[in-house]
Amino acid sequence: MSHLVRHSSRARCAIVCSLALFVFLAAGLVGVDGAAPAWSLRAGKAFAAPGGGNGVYDVQVMVDGTWMTVGSPEFGLLYGTRIVHLNGEFDSVRLVQRGGTAAQLECVLLDGVAPVAVAGSSDALAVDKVRAVDNDVTNAFGDTLVLEFAGTGSVLQIDARVQGDIAQAVPFEYPRANTYGPVTAVSSFYPSDLNALPSAIDTSATPFVREFAEPGTGHPKGYTYAWVATADGCLLVTIDFTSDNTMDGDEDYATVHVKTPAGVKDFKLSAGQLTWGDVAFTYTDKVSYQHKVYSFRIPLSSIGVDAGPVGLAFTTYGTSAISLMPVYRFYNMRNGSHFYTMNAAEKVAVDTNLKSTYFFEGIAYQVDVLSPANDAPLFRFFNKRNGSHFYTANVAEKALVESFGTAWAYEGVAHNVALVQPADPTTVYRFLNTATGGHFYTANEAERTSVLANLAAVYKPEGIAFFLAP
Repeated sequence: MSHLVRHSSRARCAIVCSLALFVFLAAGLVGVDGAAPAWSLRAGKAFAAPGGGNGVYDVQVMVDGTWMTVGSPEFGLLYGTRIVHLNGEFDSVRLVQRGGTAAQLECVLLDGVAPVAVAGSSDALAVDKVRAVDNDVTNAFGDTLVLEFAGTGSVLQIDARVQGDIAQAVPFEYPRANTYGPVTAVSSFYPSDLNALPSAIDTSATPFVREFAEPGTGHPKGYTYAWVATADGCLLVTIDFTSDNTMDGDEDYATVHVKTPAGVKDFKLSAGQLTWGDVAFTYTDKVSYQHKVYSFRIPLSSIGVDAGPVGLAFTTYGTSAISLMPVYRFYNMRNGSHFYTMNAAEKVAVDTNLKSTYFFEGIAYQVDVLSPANDAPLFRFFNKRNGSHFYTANVAEKALVESFGTAWAYEGVAHNVALVQPADPTTVYRFLNTATGGHFYTANEAERTSVLANLAAVYKPEGIAFFLAP
């Protein structure tokens, strides 16, 4: 059951709605008179997401013995196609990649024809990989590549991506119930028995785990497979992470979590940490493109048990990661406000230690933390007098709250939002609670309609607070 503010003895109300309803309810500004703030956004036509370019590929052609730049198309996190007119007929093109934190080429065509040679790449398969859009990509970060073609052409097509800062993205966890949080003794595990496991890994056999992964980082959607066995006093685990089709060194990793009566032990494997096995960037029978495969060989002595039941869980991260983050919602039973957090550790701490005050109502909505359209911070304040929280994306209102003095403690940025309407947004509406001076936010159209129809005497609409880009 969702909750709304309990009003004074002269004005009390409640709304019955499911946990799926998306509500923001925070203590408002002292002295707000109920008028719609001048900064409130109004609904209008959709606008394209801004830029999103993390870096460029300078396109150069040889003129009188000198490489001349004829275009510098920008690319963002997701793969995109750019067309560059060369202003003449050429049979070779140089690409100079600049900017970002990683970059990949998927396809380069000159007048629709693939190159016959690529020079300057550390990838021996580069010329084969850039022939078609097929998820078989080649790293190009910081590279200067010369592509040779069998004939001349004047129009270059580039399919590529340039990665920016993806620090907020999170790994894939299996079981899925562990997503967004650390794996601990209270997490979910696949039950297993060391005595009943096969004596060798057979990737043609039914996998121990087969879960679908949907990255938000430009990597392909695909299944993650895991096979488990025991042999020669070791736990063997092979993880075929088909969604990770880029080579990113030690940033790519997989972890096997083993739960025993003594607790949970973590065994991490990456290109720079090979204590527990080997890492390959290879082709398998699961997909047609190169991707990461992790082969663990963990001594049972390191696990602490050599027989009997154990719990197994797995983590995979390869800059192929989850960008859609949940914002958790709590109802404050003492003051009738709502508390929102995207921080998984804070969510666990509140749910564990403050149950007498905060009732967990589920996930309010999700934020794509890597979307360039979500570029405005949502500021969070704590009211030390009544224990409520207040959220605003408006810089002027943030300054106004800070001018009220020590009653309001600024707690930082809750998450980012969009102030310019992107395509297909989630729209968050704002209401003023005229009984308490607080503000009520909802992203649920049905709930907004219900408030407008049934609670107009208490909640005054103030328009759109902000958007969330998909």
